[in-house]
Amino acid sequence: MRRPGMAATATVCLLWGAVAWADEPTVAPGSRSDAMAAEVLFAEARASMREGKFVEACPKLEASLRLDRAVGTMLNLADCYQQTKRPASAWFWFREGAAQAAKEGQRERASYARERAKDLEPGLCRLAIRVAPGEVPADVVVRRDGVVVEREAWSVPVPVDPGPHVVTTSGAEGREPFRAEVVVEPPAEGACAPTFVTLPTFAARAAPTPTPAPAFDAPPPPTPMRDVAPASRWSTPHTLAVVAGAVGLVGVGIGTGFGIRALSLKSDADRGCTDLGCTAEARATNQDAGASADVATVAFLSSAVLVATGAVLWFVAPSLRTRAANRGLRLEF
Repeated sequence: MRRPGMAATATVCLLWGAVAWADEPTVAPGSRSDAMAAEVLFAEARASMREGKFVEACPKLEASLRLDRAVGTMLNLADCYQQTKRPASAWFWFREGAAQAAKEGQRERASYARERAKDLEPGLCRLAIRVAPGEVPADVVVRRDGVVVEREAWSVPVPVDPGPHVVTTSGAEGREPFRAEVVVEPPAEGACAPTFVTLPTFAARAAPTPTPAPAFDAPPPPTPMRDVAPASRWSTPHTLAVVAGAVGLVGVGIGTGFGIRALSLKSDADRGCTDLGCTAEARATNQDAGASADVATVAFLSSAVLVATGAVLWFVAPSLRTRAANRGLRLEF
C-alpha cells in the first residue's frame, strides 16, 4: 500500500521531472552526435507525454536511452511504462534509475525512484519456470520471450508485464524441443498470483523409421554358354599356299629337266660345228637346245612366282582370319 501523501509527492516530482530530468549528456565526447540525437528524442517524448500520448512516447524514450543512459531518461521511461499498463517494466527502470542516480550522487532522484518502485512491487505479476522430475541435460537452454534464462533462475518468480509470454527450450541434442505460450492476466483487485510454466521430462527424440529398400525383381538366370569347338588353325589360304608351292616345285623340276636337256643338246651341236661351219644336223640340234632353254626359263620363272605366292598366302592367312572374325564374316574362297 502507498503511504499517505505519496500520490501528491509523485505528482510534484513528475512536474519537476518534466523540466529537471533533461540531464546533461553522459556519453563520451566522441559520441556527440549520439548525445544530440538522444536529446532530441527525449524532448519529443516529453512533449508526447504532456499531451497524454504515452504509447507514442515510450519508443522514443527507449531509443534515447540506447544512445545515452541518462537517469532522467530512465525515470521518464519507467513512468511511461506505468502509464501504458506495463508495471513490471516500469518497476525495473525505476530501480535502474535509482541505482544510477545513487551512483551519480543524485540522492533526491534515487529516493524518488526507489519509492516509485516500492509502490509498484505489491501488484506485480510474476512468472516462474518449473522442471518436471528427472534429469535435465546440461545442454538445455531455456528462453523466456527470446531472452536466455540462467539455470539458477528457472524457479525464481520474475516480475513480468501482463499479456502473452513464450517459454522455449533448445539445445537438447536428440530430444524433442519444448514451447509454451502463457497469458498473464492482470488481477481485478489485490495481488497477482504467480504463473508457472512446467518444463516436461526431456525424453529422447524417437529415432526415424528406416525407409525400406525398394524391392527389385530378381535378374533372369544367365544364358548357358554353348560349347563351341575351337576353330581350326587350317584355312583356305593355307590350302592355296600349299597348292601354289607344290605347283611351283613341279615347275622347278620341269625347268631343271629342260635346262639339263638344253645343255646336253648344246654340247652335241657344238661337236658338229667347225671353223668352217656347222652341219645341218648340228644346226637342228642347236635349235632344239634353244627351245629347251626357253622352256626351262619359263618353268623357272613360273615356279618362282608360284612359290612366292604360296609363301605369302601361308604367312598372311592368320591375319586374314582374324580380320574376318572381327567383322563377323566367314572367310571363304
